[in-house]
Amino acid sequence: MTPLELADSLVAVLDAFMQEVEELRQDGLRIANEIKSLTVAPPDGQHWLEYPLDFRPVTVTGEFGVKDKFYTWVHEGIDLSAPVGYPVRACYEGKVIFAGVKDGYGNCVRLEHVQPVTGEKWWTWYGHLNVVSVLTWSRVKSGDMIGLSGNSGNTTGPHLHLGVQRETNTFQPPTWNVNLRGSVNPREFVKLLA
Repeated sequence: MTPLELADSLVAVLDAFMQEVEELRQDGLRIANEIKSLTVAPPDGQHWLEYPLDFRPVTVTGEFGVKDKFYTWVHEGIDLSAPVGYPVRACYEGKVIFAGVKDGYGNCVRLEHVQPVTGEKWWTWYGHLNVVSVLTWSRVKSGDMIGLSGNSGNTTGPHLHLGVQRETNTFQPPTWNVNLRGSVNPREFVKLLA
């Protein structure tokens, strides 16, 4: 093979290689566009928080706002039946603003979120945990494990207390402020609790 024939052969191989590279680039762009078209629309204002436990069916053992023989105060969340040691997950991405022991809630985690449609601040808190597995001021993603369910604090048995608060014009809670100001019924905003 002469040097000219060798050069022509090399050019042909490089042309074929460049054509394959271009085809792969086009395939990559097509796939990227398909992925963009599949992005999930942001949740609506209703039921935008994820359920914090991985098992079904959902059993609510204490309702929001109920005052009866078990409560000496108005209940500002709901109680979900859960065995001791079951993973508890963040209802939505956000910042941990409290992780520790809090009065009757025992081991507790409180998260601050930004509602994806309205941009307003919301807070969720998870009480009576056996173990807290996040640190204050850390960030979590939706579905990240934040602790294990338990029976700490004032309880009548193992369960998860789930509370939800939203920012209003007159209520912007500090690091910890649990009362009915800004509290909403989790059934109205957490998937599977409607």
